[in-house]
Amino acid sequence: MDLSMAATSSDEKDQEAAFANGIKVYEALYRYPKPVIARINGPCLGGGVGLIFTTDIRVAHKDAYFALTEVKRGILPAIISQYIVPELGSQKAKEYMLTGRKVSMEEVKSALSTVVSSEQELDQRVSDYATMLLESAPGAMAGIKQLVRVIAEGNDVQRSPRVQAYVKKAFLDMMKSEEAAYGIMSFMNKKKPDWSSLSKL
Repeated sequence: MDLSMAATSSDEKDQEAAFANGIKVYEALYRYPKPVIARINGPCLGGGVGLIFTTDIRVAHKDAYFALTEVKRGILPAIISQYIVPELGSQKAKEYMLTGRKVSMEEVKSALSTVVSSEQELDQRVSDYATMLLESAPGAMAGIKQLVRVIAEGNDVQRSPRVQAYVKKAFLDMMKSEEAAYGIMSFMNKKKPDWSSLSKL
């Protein structure tokens, strides 16, 4: 998703298109009927973190980490939040999103399938999971993915559309903000933003 285009455009249609294109990728992975394995062997930043939490099986190298750095650029992790918050819980999600700090895979291993200590072991575990999945019935696996989603969301069939409607509003409001424009331009110009110049607190 090209946030720079959305932030520098005053046309709400451009911003809505950026949102639609962004969420399409995450939803395609999250709702894909076949199992998706994440092989995590390095830094995951911003939207890359969201991709991790759309997958079903996550194998990570112990030296890998993630960081939700959007706040450092004056933007919200709006689209990816709906995949991250249910997995990490609200307290940890807030901490990681508010600080933008590096988070080790060991720290979030409860949200992963396994954490390994070498590249060779990483490849082997991914291969092992793929073999196990190939021995499972595809229709049953698709049904399990849907079953888990429904149970996780509860009986409220309107929850997902309601959450996505709010996420879209938060994204569009953010892209109109002075903070987002300033933060993204600072990033594009490889400069650290000086938030005190914009602070209204």
